[in-house]
Amino acid sequence: MISLALAAMLTSMQGTLAYRVAVRGPVGSSVIVAAQPPPGWTAAFCSPRLCAVGHVPVTIAVTGTSYVDLHLYPMARPTHGIAFVTARGSTLRLRV
Repeated sequence: MISLALAAMLTSMQGTLAYRVAVRGPVGSSVIVAAQPPPGWTAAFCSPRLCAVGHVPVTIAVTGTSYVDLHLYPMARPTHGIAFVTARGSTLRLRV
């Protein structure tokens, strides 16, 4: 079973939001973590190996927890709402 949790809010550029997301699960398992931000935002994930728009593959570390940074960038007329972060049936909701 995979679970997601907000590990930290990160310092970011003005107007940009950044979060560290904890991904917990069986050691060595691989999952795709994806984000669906509200209209007017673009989501980008960064892990120690890769930065990607919209989604990123994560392999669970030997501790049972891996971390990925999620950055939300405002585009034209961003709206406030909820960004949904998902991984294999687990959902984390972040207020934007």
